[in-house]
Order: sequence, then structure tokens, then C-alpha cells
Amino acid sequence: VSTGFAKCGVVTSVYNDVNKPFTDWMKRNGKRAILGDINDIKVVQSMGQAPGMFLSAGISCQPFSLLGDGRQQHDERSKSFTVTLKAGHLLQAQVILLECTPAAMTSEWIQANLASFANQTKFKVHQKILDLHTYWVSKRTRWWCTISNPALQVQEIPDIPPMIFNPTCLHLFPKMMDITDQDLQEIELSMHELRMFHGYPFLEKHLVDVMKTLPTATHSWGS
Repeated sequence: VSTGFAKCGVVTSVYNDVNKPFTDWMKRNGKRAILGDINDIKVVQSMGQAPGMFLSAGISCQPFSLLGDGRQQHDERSKSFTVTLKAGHLLQAQVILLECTPAAMTSEWIQANLASFANQTKFKVHQKILDLHTYWVSKRTRWWCTISNPALQVQEIPDIPPMIFNPTCLHLFPKMMDITDQDLQEIELSMHELRMFHGYPFLEKHLVDVMKTLPTATHSWGS
């Protein structure tokens, strides 16, 4: 989103994250970043010192995700949704942009809160499920939502224009990277790891097919 904003000429005045190493990294790269939970009014107050009319946030997906617990509002992490709406109101943001797992679109709790927020503020809500793999080489389907001041006349979120071909790994990497034997040994699977993979019938899902769209790069890839 930050990259997309920059391409559209939007200047991001302040960032907020609860992760200290990530916040420190942003500061080292010249960003104004505030460390803390957006549920903390002092964090919102600090954010309010930077001018801006957009508030953009990715809300925690675990309460709604198929791979998460699916406990919705009964999961403490679901607060990231309601406190973001609250922060947007306190900051007088004229547009709130949210992103989450597609299950947010069918969550009765999320939809009820959106309807309540819109009723109280008279802001307009637009939602859309978008497929990243219509123009990128990996699968990713996400829920996007804009909540905006009606005076801005923000329109419905459009579909992503399809390309004339289906992007595959081969379009991005025409060949595998050159790698030394030493580097290869560091990433090569051990016999134990191979046994674990072969113990399940879906080993093929972990193999890269350069002629197809890649599977989603989830957080677990980091380990």
C-alpha cells in the first residue's frame, strides 16, 4: 500500500506499528514512525500531530482467517478493526482504507460495525474482494474497504484489469538464480526435512512450477 500510495503521489506523513524492530527500521530509513498500539490514545494523539486525510491499515486477519482461530470478535486481535475505526474518527480522517482476509466480507460482526460506523458518521462504505494473481505471479485474494466522507464522492472499488495473459513465475524469473555450492548447502533440505515432506501426500504443492501461478507467500515462509 505504501508503495502504491507513492506511485499515486500520496505522501505518507506518519507510520504506526507495534513491532519495535520494524519501527526502528522505518526510522533508520527516514520515515516518521510511532511505536505503540493504536488502541493507546497517546499513540493516536502522536499520529494527530502529522497532517493527513487518509488512514490506511491492515487489520489482524487471524480472527477471521481460515488458517486462524476464526473466533472473530471473541479473539482479542479483532480489536485492531474497531480501534482503527475509532482512530480514524478521532484523527478526522476523510478516507479510511482497510485490508484483510476475504472472510471479512462475510463476517457478520465486521459488517455490523461498518454499518454502525457509516450510520453514525454518514460516511460511505465500499468493499471488494480483489485477486492479486490477475497481474502478479503469486496467488493472493484480499478484502479491501474504503470508508469515506460522502463529499469526496469516492466511487466503488473497481476490478483489477486483467492482463492479456496469466502471469507465471517464468515471467518474473526467466531462469533460476546462480548460486554457489556453499550457499546451496545452507538452504538444501536435510534428510530429516525430506522425510517430513515425504510423509504427507501434498509434497507437490511445495514445488515451484514455473509455468503456473505461485502459491501465496505467507508469514510462515520466513521460518
